[in-house]
Amino acid sequence: MIRLFQEKDRQSLQQLFLEVRTKHFLWEDGASFELQDFDLQTQDEILLVAEDEKGILQGFLAIYEPDQFIHHLFIANDT
Repeated sequence: MIRLFQEKDRQSLQQLFLEVRTKHFLWEDGASFELQDFDLQTQDEILLVAEDEKGILQGFLAIYEPDQFIHHLFIANDT
């Protein structure tokens, strides 16, 4: 299911964002990544989350509406 972000999603999405970046953004220093990066990089964006049938978050899409731009598309590593 895809739905709008709810505040209860924040912690899981922070963790997902950190894990995916650490595993795949090899051109950056992963030691500098922090959980709060999610909050900073998605501020003022529309967030849609994808969850499985058990309600476990599997990914998210962040849209910067003023420029009609997809800023982030992240999928859980184990999906």
